[in-house]
Amino acid sequence: MQWKGPFEVVATVGVNDYRINMGGKVKTFHANMLKKYIARDQDIHQAAVDEGPPTSSSTISAASLTVIEDIEGELFNDSDCETLPELGGWGSNETVKDLQYSDQLTPDQRRQLEDIASSHSSIFSDQPGTVSTEEHRIELTSSIPGDFLEGLPSYNEHNFARFHADASHRSNKPTVYISTKDYPSEQVIKTEKTNILLKYLHQQWDKKSPNKKRDSQKANLCEGNEGSSSSKVARVNSTDSN
Repeated sequence: MQWKGPFEVVATVGVNDYRINMGGKVKTFHANMLKKYIARDQDIHQAAVDEGPPTSSSTISAASLTVIEDIEGELFNDSDCETLPELGGWGSNETVKDLQYSDQLTPDQRRQLEDIASSHSSIFSDQPGTVSTEEHRIELTSSIPGDFLEGLPSYNEHNFARFHADASHRSNKPTVYISTKDYPSEQVIKTEKTNILLKYLHQQWDKKSPNKKRDSQKANLCEGNEGSSSSKVARVNSTDSN
């Protein structure tokens, strides 16, 4: 789904419906079909984001096909407004009085059911509304904020050696092999952060030192028993390897 607009809100109808001026034609849309349009401030660091429902002075977009172009690449024009689904004629066409009851009910049962329906008449409508009986909670596994990688580190040999050594210490983690032309069995410990950093540092090393071999100085950190023929060694370059 894509967006069209922005369009001006000219009036509020009821609780959740708005009259939108779409290129000279005013249509009524439910709030679920709309999204508030926030213009970017010239100074992005001081841009304010208003909270709360849109008002008649707000500018919002109507949800449907596109912002500037539709799927075929044609420019948005007034005729495209006809494709946006609009609410039917304003006002409820069906109420609690339109309920149909089974003929098998006794008079007392019918009267009892009518009393119950009348006490909840607000829910018997063909117009969308709101409910306040639902509540959603997100259960967190920890109260500690997540540690995410924000950008890649600047390249230097110290970083290269440090993250290689860090990977070797994580020998109890699952391992993957990155197949490359120069290093067909490159070993990387699979962690969300280390895996990204190692791949990045390997690429930077190849660009800066194309004639050097990364495994010229191997670390003494091995995975598995020492002396075992199947032990895997993480390639590490010392910080002074120039």
